[in-house]
Amino acid sequence: FAGGMLTPWCELESTELLIAALGAESITWWLRHCPHTVRNGSLVLTQGRDAVDLHRFAQRTTHHRHLNRDDIAA
Repeated sequence: FAGGMLTPWCELESTELLIAALGAESITWWLRHCPHTVRNGSLVLTQGRDAVDLHRFAQRTTHHRHLNRDDIAA
């Protein structure tokens, strides 16, 4: 079950748009068949020294936004 996590837009970092689209469609299935499914998004973090990698990851994915510590705390 991929660790119980669906991250279709993060998949774009290393795969085709089709895979992300199919993953996004599957979220509806999970919500319908597993009533306790939680949908809160995904949080991608990195150490400061790896900020270049995080920037590259963001360029290869979609449906994301950058958060600061106050955003995350909220």
